[in-house]
Amino acid sequence: MSAHAYNKMKAKKLGSLKVVEVSNDNAYRLKLPGYINTSNVFNVKQLSRYLPASTGSDSGSNPSNSGSPDAAASLTLAPT
Repeated sequence: MSAHAYNKMKAKKLGSLKVVEVSNDNAYRLKLPGYINTSNVFNVKQLSRYLPASTGSDSGSNPSNSGSPDAAASLTLAPT
């Protein structure tokens, strides 16, 4: 497999995405960019918490807001 073909097949990680709705304990609806052509409902196992690059003296703080519609999530899209 060529390097170009591999890069096209490699999983892509998206940055901060807004959680629009918590459907149930394991399904979140996210606000996706317009160029993503897939369903916007994901199992929580496909998501990870978005941790922005820390700046300043509060680098150790990480407010917990999981389950909140205002929470941010990071998503890795892998080809199927």
